[in-house]
Amino acid sequence: MIPLDFLATPSHENVRALCWIWLVLFILLLWQQWRSKRAFGLPIVYAFGLSMIHLIGACAYGFDYYSPNSEYLQQGGFSIKVTHAGMWMSTLGLACFNLGVFICPLFFSKDPEKPKIGSLDPQVTTKLPGTLFLLSLAFFFVIAPITRRIPSVSALGAGGVHFSVVSVFLFCHLAYKRRDYLNFKKWMAGTIGFPLLTVVTMGFMSYGIAAAVAVWMLVIRFFRPRWLSIGVLFVVLFCGMTAFVNWMFYRDYIRKSYVSDRFSKVATMVENFEVFDPYKQTHLEALDARLNQNDFVGKAIFWTDGSKIWVCITAWIPRILWPGKPVLGGSGNMVTNYTGQVLSDTTSFGVGQVLEFYVNFGTTSVVFGFIIFGAGLAFIDQRAAFYLARGDYWNLTRWMLPAMGLIQPNGSLGEVVSACAANAVLVVLMHQFIFGKYYQLGAWSQNSIPSARGLRGSKYPRTLGAGSRGQAPRLRDR
Repeated sequence: MIPLDFLATPSHENVRALCWIWLVLFILLLWQQWRSKRAFGLPIVYAFGLSMIHLIGACAYGFDYYSPNSEYLQQGGFSIKVTHAGMWMSTLGLACFNLGVFICPLFFSKDPEKPKIGSLDPQVTTKLPGTLFLLSLAFFFVIAPITRRIPSVSALGAGGVHFSVVSVFLFCHLAYKRRDYLNFKKWMAGTIGFPLLTVVTMGFMSYGIAAAVAVWMLVIRFFRPRWLSIGVLFVVLFCGMTAFVNWMFYRDYIRKSYVSDRFSKVATMVENFEVFDPYKQTHLEALDARLNQNDFVGKAIFWTDGSKIWVCITAWIPRILWPGKPVLGGSGNMVTNYTGQVLSDTTSFGVGQVLEFYVNFGTTSVVFGFIIFGAGLAFIDQRAAFYLARGDYWNLTRWMLPAMGLIQPNGSLGEVVSACAANAVLVVLMHQFIFGKYYQLGAWSQNSIPSARGLRGSKYPRTLGAGSRGQAPRLRDR
């Protein structure tokens, strides 16, 4: 089933080799993002998320002594043969994703036009992170629950929650830029609140982990010294795997309890905490069971011969305009259709881009799909980096929020495309009705420009720059 002979034999040794190749590919991407002055870090976020669901689970099969023994894994058909095939195709996908990121600057070498006078009002710079944080809370606790059953509007409500990721990142960036390292550490430590919040309110940890990872990977793009960021990354990975295996032992116990009782259930998990041990069978089986998306990809390789790519094309059409649209948010029954494996109705299983690209046109669509995906995400990344460098945080948000819809390595293509479209519509609406007025010179800067009479003998020179209260924008000669 594997189109090349390179590492094609399923074995622990070849799985280890694929894991090392994956790690090298990730390091190359990280190095490219560090060196580029036009990079923001979104490709790193995606590649790290892809690593979480493909690399970590495959590492279990890299140990010669590991073999799935639990009843759940054996009934599910987990094996080194299937994981090896899936890991081979996933590694090819990551390599092509890197290629798309690397070639993007060759085709998109120009930056947008520089911001006009008056575009850096405090309302869209230093005051924006706090505003976005409050908006995210409003979306999470009020707007999203209300709009959940309204076609199309529900997607906008869910997209507003992503403002929290943008907000926390901006707080970290501003603190680091001002060398306020105490606040920087506080906000970075505060990212642990993402998974805690989603566990208590939703009973799921994956959404919170994804949000925290997005902040960490964006910060690692600008943090210095780099050796320290790499060291911290390995520590975070180990702590993350430790938290994950403990969560797997208690997740059903927590999910079946009422929201009011979940704090006590989480406390019970903390009291019986176990440090991750790669020599412990139950710990490796936990990684294999939920962080091994290669299992689904491998089964698809041996099971299916094609699907329909029109799903992601029709995902752009709002359901409010097409009530009978067959595309559903989430992976639905696609995993079962692609792999032939019957899954539990009480657990969420993501289809992932590797699997869905493959079932359309085989290896060819994996290659070209990931090249296009990588180039597209790199293009958005360039625009985000442009506005970050100029302190224009709202225009940064306008590019970053749609990208957050794209960065779902475990989601279906339909879900990814529809989330990107919903987030794009959301920022367009908010720019039109809220933030856009701060980019019109006459709408806000007139308050800070002294009158013509007041200019005589004024302390303001004629060429003061715009950007903060108490300063006048540059005045043109009449």
